[in-house]
Amino acid sequence: MASPRPTSPRRTPLREVSTLIGAADPASDAVVTGVTLDSRAVRPGDLYAALPGSRAHGADFGAQVAEAGAVAVLTDPAGAERLAAAGVDLPVVVVEGPRTVLGAVAARVYGTEDLPVRMVGITGTNGKTTTAYLVHSALTALGHEVGLIGTVETRIGEERVGSVRTTPRPPSCTRSSR
Repeated sequence: MASPRPTSPRRTPLREVSTLIGAADPASDAVVTGVTLDSRAVRPGDLYAALPGSRAHGADFGAQVAEAGAVAVLTDPAGAERLAAAGVDLPVVVVEGPRTVLGAVAARVYGTEDLPVRMVGITGTNGKTTTAYLVHSALTALGHEVGLIGTVETRIGEERVGSVRTTPRPPSCTRSSR
């Protein structure tokens, strides 16, 4: 199930993204309006995060994301080599650990980096889901805007999205409340 995206992302220059994460200037005037690490979900204006995986490298889908309208690729050195070898004609932002900067990039593009957030984490062997729903209900009853991330679903306010993973990846858990 695809995660919803913010409806009003910032138009973020790719150079600003590179500076934010300490990457070399991509020498591009591209403007980023979305972030995704799913090649099938790329929309025009997206920065595609090509991450190494257990069976494939996201860079192997470079031609597909370029055709879908991605304006640039965020990847590691191995991904940059794969993109170059495949002749993918997109600006590439290279960092040693693209997964570690993805949250900051998504927050910048979606304008959520300054939102005040308090988190409650629940650990243990049994009762985590039940406890999470009880805390969610209590905080909602007290008038707080509450989110919930769990194995059953993800909630952001009243919006509900089925969970694909217990811990969602950064672009899918970034929401603009502005």
